[in-house]
Amino acid sequence: DGSANPAILFIGVALSGFAVVSMAMYTVAYGLIERCLGLSASLVLGSLVSAACFGVIAFPISQWVFLASVFVLAVGESLVLTSTAALATELAPPDQLGQALGVV
Repeated sequence: DGSANPAILFIGVALSGFAVVSMAMYTVAYGLIERCLGLSASLVLGSLVSAACFGVIAFPISQWVFLASVFVLAVGESLVLTSTAALATELAPPDQLGQALGVV
């Protein structure tokens, strides 16, 4: 009949909103995290946060725990992606920078 379940639509919109808000918060905090920990430690921290959140998402206790872990997961994934790009930029020779960032 073409109609969608409103609860499913709400969850999709809520997850998108959580992702956008967490990305904005992450943008503010990343410089501080990177300066305090360094690139490699930031990469490890982001990986650990992401892994923990995937574990929580796999076995959610409630809808709010699920939404909170998606929010934190977006921050962890952003930390991994940004650290990876920064590390590739730091390690690549200047004449191969574009290729290095293309791989990341």
